[in-house]
Amino acid sequence: MSTLLITFCCIVIITYLIYQRHKRICRKLPPGPPSLPFVGSIPFIDSSKGFADVVTDKSLYKNGSNLSTVWIGYLPIIVIQDYNLAKELFSRDEFSGRILSYHDRHIRGKNGECLGIVSTMGKFWQDQRRFTLKHLKDLGFGRKKLDSV
Repeated sequence: MSTLLITFCCIVIITYLIYQRHKRICRKLPPGPPSLPFVGSIPFIDSSKGFADVVTDKSLYKNGSNLSTVWIGYLPIIVIQDYNLAKELFSRDEFSGRILSYHDRHIRGKNGECLGIVSTMGKFWQDQRRFTLKHLKDLGFGRKKLDSV
């Protein structure tokens, strides 16, 4: 009986700590629909609408802000509703990267650096892309005479 009670208390404490961590992360992000750890905003999204309709709903954007956070599972997605703001943000290097997971950095990559063409970014990505396109063109990629139809 006491081990069952201890296990239950541990589960409640861990759940509370995970919820508090999620709440702390949410405070740093733009407002959006309510969210829960692990499932995100999915339980609070109207299933009769499509995802695009939910994201463009003006009720998500409080205080005249053009930004909103929608959680898909444990991943926060920041939605930008203003073209000029999106253009300005994506012209900066700090906002124009990819989200790198542990799997991308350490299992598919080497020593925390991503490898290949799909997961890399920055100077390494430019070098890989240039190398790949050069060798594909040498093999005939993009030439009209190779088209059979």
